Amino acid sequence: MTKRLCFAAGDVGGARAILPVARLAAAEGYTVLGLDHGVFRAEGADGWHWVTHEDSLIADFDALIYATSVADPLAFQTALSARTRGIPIIHVLDNWSLYAERLHGPDRFDVSQLLIPDVYCVMDQLARREAIAAGVPEAILQISGHPNLAGLAEEEASFAAAPSMNGHILFVSEPAVIDSGDRQDPNGRGYDEVQVSALFAEAYAAMPKAQKLPIHIAPHPREDRIAVTTRWKELAQTHGLRFLIVPTDGVREALHTAKAVVGMSSLLLYEAWLLGQPTLSLQPDLRMDQLAQPGKRDGLELCTQVHDVMVAVQRLAAAAAPKGTGRHDMALHTGAARAVLFCAM
Repeated sequence: MTKRLCFAAGDVGGARAILPVARLAAAEGYTVLGLDHGVFRAEGADGWHWVTHEDSLIADFDALIYATSVADPLAFQTALSARTRGIPIIHVLDNWSLYAERLHGPDRFDVSQLLIPDVYCVMDQLARREAIAAGVPEAILQISGHPNLAGLAEEEASFAAAPSMNGHILFVSEPAVIDSGDRQDPNGRGYDEVQVSALFAEAYAAMPKAQKLPIHIAPHPREDRIAVTTRWKELAQTHGLRFLIVPTDGVREALHTAKAVVGMSSLLLYEAWLLGQPTLSLQPDLRMDQLAQPGKRDGLELCTQVHDVMVAVQRLAAAAAPKGTGRHDMALHTGAARAVLFCAM
């Protein structure tokens, strides 16, 4: 009998971490069930078997591969149900953060629950060390690479011949306020996207005009694009900057053709670093140690002090140049989808 694998994710990061695994499973003849929800449904295949949230709690399948979300508990609840029925569950980490927090979530009655998966797939040795330090049981951790990065080198080659024109600086935005509260929130990150946007715009505007490149803004899929556009219109008028809001289908091109990339804690910064691009993580007054991982990579600068932003942006702008040949770490992710799928066998 064909093995039935169910996939569930709550937002863009988690969905794109497990979509390559689902595609591989389908290509190899497994029956793929998917939670009919969010980005996973939008980017999944119509031929897969789609189940509602309610149906996912009782559906018949042999293993669940899921990713958790800060803002959306449905995948976690699907995993809770699978555990009560004795179905193996494999959690896939989509970013270097909140390792232990992902083991907790609300059930259908909004009661917080602890859920230890059978396997917890993490991207690399750094994620494994930090997960153990955060309290994740070592026995369940498996280094798999990141499935969504498996095709990065191939994608890079496809953009190699693209005309670069005059290039741009890519600013990667995030919904920090939605996820963690604003910078005044004692339980938040210590910064938010409004503050970081303003600090970057002010610092970049102070650069000599000859060194300026237009700023391309990539809003996060969960951000209000109108609000992001309004924010940057005001900043551009105040500081005399040129900017462009990147369309939702243009983010990959914007990344690969950027002269340099700046943001907060987005996975896109790691991708830029893998591609060999000058990369800066601005996280002023950072309170969450788990978000400091960019600073642990040679060549990816982390700035955590407001008074250092000006100099950090100057270094980024000075380094802005055609990208290099990428980093050897890219190879870590090549077989990630198969590594995760193997955990479900």
